[in-house]
Formats: sequence, C-alpha cells, structure tokens
Amino acid sequence: MNIFLRNSIFNNTTELNGFLYIHFPLIYKTSNFLYIQIYCDAVCELFKILSLEKSVYLKQIDKLVIEFSSSDRDKIHLNLINSFGDR
Repeated sequence: MNIFLRNSIFNNTTELNGFLYIHFPLIYKTSNFLYIQIYCDAVCELFKILSLEKSVYLKQIDKLVIEFSSSDRDKIHLNLINSFGDR
C-alpha cells in the first residue's frame, strides 16, 4: 500500500452498519471548533471538486463528522490517486 493510502483520512474511520464515520475531533485534538469545522467542510468541498458528490454517498453530520458508505472507500481512494497521485 502506498503512503497516500496509508495516510488517508478515509482509513481513520469508525464502521457501523455499512457506514464509515470520520470524527474530526478524534483525529485532530484541538479545542478550536472553527478549525475542525473548516476541515470537515473542506473534505465535503473536495468531493465537489472531484465530481464525486453524485457518485459517492457523503453526508456531513453536526459539522464535525462525515458519514460515507463503506463500499465507496475504494472508489474514493482510486479517484484521489488518479487526481493527486503520491504528491
């Protein structure tokens, strides 16, 4: 597995009933809510930039958690690798 996939935030998830959850306060330990919210918004914006919002299920919950289908993780990684490679 290349370094891009090992360091992907889409691997730092909690799985529940076929859905994966990225909970940003658990990844970035900070008391500054605004920065966490901006990072969560940026992940959602990335899906729009890569035209994934129509082909991959993604839902932002409470501005701090992102939910996506566990079956979409490989599709997300493939799209990110094709777009950004090992930069």
